[in-house]
Amino acid sequence: MKAERTGATINPYFRNLSKTRKMIAEYFLKTVKYVYGEPNRPANVIETERNRDYSQVILNLTGIDGSIQNDVTKFEGRVILDEGEYSPTKLQENMQTKLVFAQIMPPEFVDWEYILLDSELPDIQKWVDYIKMVMGVQSEKQSMAQAQQMEQSALEQLALEKQINQTTEGQNNEK
Repeated sequence: MKAERTGATINPYFRNLSKTRKMIAEYFLKTVKYVYGEPNRPANVIETERNRDYSQVILNLTGIDGSIQNDVTKFEGRVILDEGEYSPTKLQENMQTKLVFAQIMPPEFVDWEYILLDSELPDIQKWVDYIKMVMGVQSEKQSMAQAQQMEQSALEQLALEKQINQTTEGQNNEK
């Protein structure tokens, strides 16, 4: 029941986010010819998304013969959002859903590495490594405590057997 309620509160946000992105892109396409329509207009263009390398291009470049290169005044386009499996919106939605389930589950069953894989944080690998280290230390402490407990119970068992043997020997000597 709780998971259904949280799922219902998460999903509409991301649908609205997708609609908003589409509306902004459509507005951009409608206004690009007016904003960038002046002749010989310089514009910065991102070469690669990952490195954020910029280069400069000249829009509506009028050539010697009167031809126009990179003409955006006649640009017409259509917006189609690709909300695929690895889009930022889908990753955010997956992260939120995983966090909801992590809150419902007992802490020992939560796989934080799996949950954090969909995070957009730039230093996510540091967090994953830290969690692995902490989990390893906790696991090591737990196994040491378990070994000590087993050793303690073995010593108690040995002491009990020794006491039983002494009692038995004492009874045999009295006979």
